[in-house]
Amino acid sequence: MNDLEFFEEFLRRIKGGEIELTPVSVREYLEEKRKELPWASTVLEYGKEFKSPSEKDARLVYENIVSFDFPKEECFSNSLKMGISCKKDLSINYVEGFTISPPNEKLIHAWNSSGDKVMDTTWNLFSHFTDYMGIEFPPEFVQDLFTTYFKKSGGDRSKGSILMFWDIYKDPVLEYLRARS
Repeated sequence: MNDLEFFEEFLRRIKGGEIELTPVSVREYLEEKRKELPWASTVLEYGKEFKSPSEKDARLVYENIVSFDFPKEECFSNSLKMGISCKKDLSINYVEGFTISPPNEKLIHAWNSSGDKVMDTTWNLFSHFTDYMGIEFPPEFVQDLFTTYFKKSGGDRSKGSILMFWDIYKDPVLEYLRARS
């Protein structure tokens, strides 16, 4: 079954009541977990909630990026690649934050934004059902942040997520966010 067939089946199951959509918002969840997740307060203070794309917009992203190489489980590199490659033509940001998607799956995730629009190259079609909250960054800032760390760590490329490795990125990110405010 390809992605489009899976998506159609997923839609059918939601409409038939077999799958329940997200019962709690990301903001509510992060408020509850603020003490457990060291980066939650920063996302709540500097991040914003994003409206899930319409089914039409999710399909549009899918149809236009399906020919690109965006592996399913590499949201951080996918979003950075999309942000850097499109920055010349469009105002596209790298966004890292938290998502809740059916059936109530909670994840640190990265996507792109243009204005208030979500462009999720990793989940594409399924982004229509996802609750998003994250911090927007210019892709160049994120690329410079990761490059600086990679040089310091001797080339360790496993730390390509701001929130997952908050202890590494916290200081330069907070400095950037405070200067931006």
